Amino acid sequence: MDAALQVAGSTAVEPISGTSSESAVIRKQLGRGRPRWIGIAVLAAVILVAAAAAYLAGRNRVSSVTDATYRQLTFDPGYTGPARFTRDGNTAIYSASRNGGPRQLYAHRMNGMQSTSLNVNADVMGTADNGDMALILNRHFLASWLQRGTLARMSLDGGAPRPILEDVYDADITRDGKEFAVVRRDGEIERLEFPIGKVLFRTPGWISDVRISPDASHVAFIHHPITPDDSGEVALVDRQASVKSLTATYPTARGLCWTPDGNELWYTASQTGYDTDLQAVTLRGKIRIIMHTPIELDVQDFSAAGKALVESVRFQVEVGVKRMGADRPRDLENSVDVGAISPSGDSIVFNRPEGPDYQAYAQRTDGAAEVKLGEGFGSGFSWDDSMVLSGRRSEPHKLFLYPTGAGEQKVFDLAELTPAFGIWVNGVTFSRDGQWALFSAFNSKQEVRDYLLDLRNGKLRPATPAGTRAGKLSPDATRVVTLDVASQKYILVDLASGKASNAPGIQNDEEVLTWNPDGSAVVVWNLEFPAEVTLVNVTTGKRQRVQTVEPLTMSGSMFARIVASADGKTVAYCQRRALCAIYAADGLR
Repeated sequence: MDAALQVAGSTAVEPISGTSSESAVIRKQLGRGRPRWIGIAVLAAVILVAAAAAYLAGRNRVSSVTDATYRQLTFDPGYTGPARFTRDGNTAIYSASRNGGPRQLYAHRMNGMQSTSLNVNADVMGTADNGDMALILNRHFLASWLQRGTLARMSLDGGAPRPILEDVYDADITRDGKEFAVVRRDGEIERLEFPIGKVLFRTPGWISDVRISPDASHVAFIHHPITPDDSGEVALVDRQASVKSLTATYPTARGLCWTPDGNELWYTASQTGYDTDLQAVTLRGKIRIIMHTPIELDVQDFSAAGKALVESVRFQVEVGVKRMGADRPRDLENSVDVGAISPSGDSIVFNRPEGPDYQAYAQRTDGAAEVKLGEGFGSGFSWDDSMVLSGRRSEPHKLFLYPTGAGEQKVFDLAELTPAFGIWVNGVTFSRDGQWALFSAFNSKQEVRDYLLDLRNGKLRPATPAGTRAGKLSPDATRVVTLDVASQKYILVDLASGKASNAPGIQNDEEVLTWNPDGSAVVVWNLEFPAEVTLVNVTTGKRQRVQTVEPLTMSGSMFARIVASADGKTVAYCQRRALCAIYAADGLR
């Protein structure tokens, strides 16, 4: 289960759940650089014990895991991306960002000891019989699990990758190497195409783990109904666009591959959001559990020889506050996901996944004790730090206004509207007088725009054109700076006339965080770490750098989000890190 960050290295984020449930033993052995054979032995031992327990726990937990063997392929601490076998099963291709460095593609021969860099920033999405690979170049995180880059073809025999299609989220290649399946986005709708140009499935959610069947008659994928949460179901679509759900929706679902005979799909999912089951489902929807493990596990691929590529993942969340002039951030150890910072920079609201929903907490940025506000995802402070606006998954058409001190909460009914909390950060802004709040929301047609909420009487009105999002309300409530989804450019909207104009000075690949106190400028950041925080005058476009923010560590960095005070001098960030290891498993059945 998840919500929204922003990219570290080139991207963004959302509320964070899906934290690792790795056992203390594995954490110690794989997280502290112990000898390689210890990590392998401990992983195998834990899996064997877990498999035995799973077998005794209930029906359909059938597995020959006791006969399985595991070989660790990666050892350097950091994030690893998708892994695929070449079609002969003799080589594993995977991407990795090692020790905080850039993402690179590697090849590892199954009879060798070392991986070889292929000197390209890419993720491998699929392999063909002739050695061609489907790659996504320069793939980077956009929000939580969402990644995007340029589809390319590359031969394992050598040569540079050949770009094919931009703005691709996921992809695969047929065994004969002639066709691609791709995931692209059309506004707020994500679509699965196979072959390129033929749309087989659309969703307002998102699609991952696209895998073409061995005979190229079907495409399997994981459908995630809520963007960018990783809850999802395994689904199947044929070339005539007939779609079938093979499983129920799991709290967490990541990792999918076909068995070589095309009769089953193997996938990894969690019933609780923490531990993981390696499962198999037939094309008729019959499910069996292959292995239950306390380790966060993602299945990556299956070879004709019966070997599986699996990845163990240990997620860490780092939350820090950096004030201008300080040498390094203050680590807020107990925080989980930053939803907003007050305009003064004195307080943050962070959100924890507890029970069926998130719980919002307020905390002083000096590290004082947290205060629980209430259920939901807190996403914005009033200018005087006295109020936080929150949205709940369990009641998606309402907003909840919590006092940070004494006072009573208010509830606002949004009718058909669904707030986009958890999809984009910095979700709510207030007018200085506390009378108005601005937030992005979807209507019943899945159109997104920014809406003004009158906090005195609960009345709503559209503030920006359809197809805009992530708007920020000026302190005097006369203007909104918002992102036009189609052009991916920020515009200024005058609330009295409704007239839209260009927002000068804001560069591509920058995000607007907030307005400055006098309403003459906005605070932006460069969607990367180290984060450059800049003040941009909305009339002249003049830019002034405020400060640079670098996290405490970059090892395993996936993505991050930041929020800034009105002057940009206090920044809170939330970074998700993944420390991963890829294994070749033999004997799983």
